[in-house]
Amino acid sequence: MKKLSECTRRLHLDFHNPAGVPDLCAEFDPAEFAETIARAGFDSATVFAQDSQGHGYFPTEVGVRHPQLTRDLLGEMTQALHAHDITVGSYISVGCSSYARPEWLQVDAQGHPRCFADQGGFSMVCVNSPYVETNVLPLTAEVLRRYPVDCVWYDMLFFFDEGCHCPYCLERMRQHGLDPDKPVDMRRHMRDSIDAFVEKSRRLADTIRPDVEMTYNGLSIHERPQGIQQAAYVDVEALATGGWGYFYFPAKARYLRTLGKPIAGMTAAFHENWGDFGSLKSRAQLEYECYTFLAAGSAVGVGDQLPPRGRLEPARYTRIGEVLNPIAALDSWIRDARPLAEAAVLLYPLAQGQFPGESWAGACKVLLEAKVQFDTVDLDADWSRYSLLILPDQAYTDATVREKIAAYLTGGGAVLASGDALSVLPAELVAPIGEASGDPTYLRVRGDWAGDIPDIPHVVKCGIRPINAPGAEVLATVVAPYARPDKTFFYSSPQLPYARESDQPVIIQSGKLLYLAAPLFGEYWRRGYGVHRQLLLGALRQLLPDPLTHSALPLAWEQAVLAQGERLVNVIVPYSPVRGEGAPQIEEWPAVAGLTVGVRGEYDGAYLAPSGEPVTVSQEGPYTIAKLPPVQGPVVVVFE
Repeated sequence: MKKLSECTRRLHLDFHNPAGVPDLCAEFDPAEFAETIARAGFDSATVFAQDSQGHGYFPTEVGVRHPQLTRDLLGEMTQALHAHDITVGSYISVGCSSYARPEWLQVDAQGHPRCFADQGGFSMVCVNSPYVETNVLPLTAEVLRRYPVDCVWYDMLFFFDEGCHCPYCLERMRQHGLDPDKPVDMRRHMRDSIDAFVEKSRRLADTIRPDVEMTYNGLSIHERPQGIQQAAYVDVEALATGGWGYFYFPAKARYLRTLGKPIAGMTAAFHENWGDFGSLKSRAQLEYECYTFLAAGSAVGVGDQLPPRGRLEPARYTRIGEVLNPIAALDSWIRDARPLAEAAVLLYPLAQGQFPGESWAGACKVLLEAKVQFDTVDLDADWSRYSLLILPDQAYTDATVREKIAAYLTGGGAVLASGDALSVLPAELVAPIGEASGDPTYLRVRGDWAGDIPDIPHVVKCGIRPINAPGAEVLATVVAPYARPDKTFFYSSPQLPYARESDQPVIIQSGKLLYLAAPLFGEYWRRGYGVHRQLLLGALRQLLPDPLTHSALPLAWEQAVLAQGERLVNVIVPYSPVRGEGAPQIEEWPAVAGLTVGVRGEYDGAYLAPSGEPVTVSQEGPYTIAKLPPVQGPVVVVFE
């Protein structure tokens, strides 16, 4: 039996049920259950020991067995799945329960209890409360002693971004000299609290079944998550249509994959969020999300929720199988393949909240559009692995960071920085001479370094910082707006027109440092102005003149390059939305002809996987270029 951390196609099967369900599991058939999952292409499944209502699904003596449950559901599921060589994870909700005492719940700074109002109203339990010792750990011990599960999968190991202000947390922070009013201290406290739970649970497992894997859903929301060493792998829960969006997983995965643990993406087969019963994600959309996981070098996870009567929806698993079984056929090319990266985005303070900040997401968007292979790194990472370091709009400002960036530049690395990241750049190369007004200002591009940009002043709505860069090449200059003599002076909008050209630099290059005196990554994320993208892509070309890829693919398509021995595996993920203003929709894959995929290096040939169909290749300078047949949907191109 494979370990769960080694599985590549994982089912996460939710099963949250309130106490009043009258016919719970009335239609459950263990043989049919396991056969349905196996046919869909899964090699592992996580099933329930205890849900977020606080109900157990086995004859627990320490927890609260669901009052309508008349069978040992966990035991039957585990036995049936193992009979099909499917690895089993056992789900236990740590941070939610309807049976926890009121004083054990998480509370906000005003003392109000926290809950997931839009997800069953689950009450959030604090991991620092006695609930862990009275329920979670004893129930874990029961599961490990009674069932041959392969992994314990803990969920809701979670604090909201502003943290918990319950008496247990406040006392713990006091003991550690932390201030609950300081976001950095609260972030440290949350990470330390999760780490304390990880240590307790791993020690418990080691006394009963040292071989069992443990994993903790919630580690993925913190920078350098404590407890990661004890985790078998890191899940990145990312339901694109359920509020996470299309850039949550690409941004998070490219950081978490650098920390030495396997990662797994997790979406769901529902159209929108968890528990969206009566809906089914389109095949194209499910393919898009699953191949996005593959592109990041991640395992593929698909979620579902077992209906209360206990019978899986056959049509749902037919749909999942249409996507997962072709992915299973790629296993020979994907397994142990290593994602390549030539650039790195440097995290900035508190960037690792639940969701990536605008600047980080904007940097991710630009790099994906440029087909640049990248990771996200923190201050402790080895930056020398990368040719380019990107500081999007913000940076940590202590002297150690400044010294490390100066050493990186001296060592031959290139730096692309913007906005307030100026504070950590070498002052002899570029320095501030004032603060940005924050009002819309304009820039004029000098030269053709950014391609064919229309020759007019282009607006930067968040303002431009005055800088001095002696000896630097000036790539763009400020065009100032009209002055506003009083509040009644305006045109058809509060944005004043441009008025005066100037020599004040906005974008400069000094050797391998290129700086933009405006937070353009965040601005591009918010406004999607194409000229801002052109400026950022032009900056990338200035610093990465010979990138790893050289392809003719649509802007919104992703190309990820993974190395597997001497071969390069290219995962090409298309994007084709349906016009609308509601939930994002991907319903179909139009056939697209005339595409090429290129990688740096000389290769004898290329083919499509898994079919092995050869494609014509040619050599263009340092690149091997593969000319693709008409493409309809995701495609994997292998260079050997």
